[in-house]
Amino acid sequence: MNRLINQQVLIYGGNFNPPTLAHQAIISACLKLPGFSEIWAMPSGERTDKHHDSDSQTRLEMLKLVKHQVFKNNPRLRITDFELRLPTPTQTSRTIGALICQYPSVDFWYVFGVDSYNSMPTWEDGDRLQAELNMVIIKRGDGKLPERNGIRTIETKASSDISSTAVRESAKAGRSLDGLVSPAIKRYIEKHRLYL
Repeated sequence: MNRLINQQVLIYGGNFNPPTLAHQAIISACLKLPGFSEIWAMPSGERTDKHHDSDSQTRLEMLKLVKHQVFKNNPRLRITDFELRLPTPTQTSRTIGALICQYPSVDFWYVFGVDSYNSMPTWEDGDRLQAELNMVIIKRGDGKLPERNGIRTIETKASSDISSTAVRESAKAGRSLDGLVSPAIKRYIEKHRLYL
């Protein structure tokens, strides 16, 4: 029996390559939102527009570390490989369709940065997604945000300068990762010599 019948679940997808303090701040803000039974952090599968510097299992392991070390195994936070198991290359619209097929009684919402929201019309089936999806949009700067039913907004205190790209570049250059990732992720990157 599906334990999520008639529940609201918030999907936070991304490369998480690696998960940064900005990702953690977004997850934390999502966990504070009322009405969601679970927050699913979902690493993205192989895409035509993005290249992964580390394999899927590594990204999953890092997210599990974040759940364990940072969020103390919060039962409402689920790390899922759902998109990683889909045929490649993946597209947001196909992943959403697969989620609806597998979990027909779940009311899914999706987390997007305002920049992703604004670029949606260029995505496969993006106009429909932008008009119809239930979304939580992360505010950044003073950009205008959409107003319609099915859209909520959140703010985080994380700096917009914190990105996975900045972490990978710092690791490659031998610079400190302090202030970019959690201590657990820093140790994992150093131990496995990632991004070198």
